[in-house]
Amino acid sequence: MNKKQFGRHIRGLRKKRGISLRSLAAFLEVSPAFVSHLERGLTSMPTPARIRAIANALGVESEALLIASGRVPEDLGRLLRNRTELRVLLRTASLLDEAAIAQLIQLACKLKGM
Repeated sequence: MNKKQFGRHIRGLRKKRGISLRSLAAFLEVSPAFVSHLERGLTSMPTPARIRAIANALGVESEALLIASGRVPEDLGRLLRNRTELRVLLRTASLLDEAAIAQLIQLACKLKGM
C-alpha cells in the first residue's frame, strides 16, 4: 500500500467506527491537520510506534496495520533476518492453498509440543 492508499484505509477505518478526525487527533496527541494530511497521503508514512497508536485508537490489530503500511513487525523482521530456513519456508508455503497451510500450522503446533 502506498501512503495515499494507507491514508484512505485509515480514513475508512475511522469513519466506520464513527470517530471524528478531531477525536482521533486528540487521542494521538497530534493536530487535526496531521491526521488530515495522513488520510490524504500528504505526509510520510507514520513510524511503527505511531501506527500502533493509530491501531489502538481505531480498535484494530496493530500488526495488520503495520503490514498494511508496508512494514514488517519487528519480531518477524528479526526472525527473517536471522533464520534463512524460515525465509525458505515462507516462500514455499506461499505456494500452498489454504487447506495445506492449515495442515502446516497444525504440524508446526504438534512439533512445538514435542
